Amino acid sequence: MSDPLKRLANRVEADPFFLAHQLAEYALDQGGLSDVGLAIRLGCPVDTLVNLRLCRAPRNDAEVLTIARRFGLDPARLAAVLRAPPCP
Repeated sequence: MSDPLKRLANRVEADPFFLAHQLAEYALDQGGLSDVGLAIRLGCPVDTLVNLRLCRAPRNDAEVLTIARRFGLDPARLAAVLRAPPCP
């Protein structure tokens, strides 16, 4: 993936509008999960994460399904990551 897209994906991690925010919070809650670990949890190549992070955060199950289909993800795995409670 291009460096400009990676930089943009990193910048939007602080903005709850983007899926990057939810994925960053999940990774942090899981003890600082790496991109490789996150990709394994989602069942996708690491390269997919950049474009996935730039999606608008899903507001409902239909949007989770749409994102999952777009990136070839298992909708249940994506939903599980997005809905995971923070680790103590």
